[in-house]
Amino acid sequence: MGQRRNSVYDRRDLFIAVLRYIVLGLCAVVAGFLVVRKRRSVSQGQCINRGMCGGCEVFEDCALPPALSAKHVLTRTRDDER
Repeated sequence: MGQRRNSVYDRRDLFIAVLRYIVLGLCAVVAGFLVVRKRRSVSQGQCINRGMCGGCEVFEDCALPPALSAKHVLTRTRDDER
């Protein structure tokens, strides 16, 4: 009877481990999907930050009109400060 109880416990541990890795895999797939979608949007010329260029992570490389305008304003204000 003691052996049967251990085998049930082992199956339970296996089931929990499988569920844990399934959830981990799903989280990785969702994170990968979000990263790919964000990069695809940037390469297609879509703004990923809804036009708020100040804190955007791709601001330096962005060639969209709002970013170019913001860069122009920033360089103009830096020149005026000198």
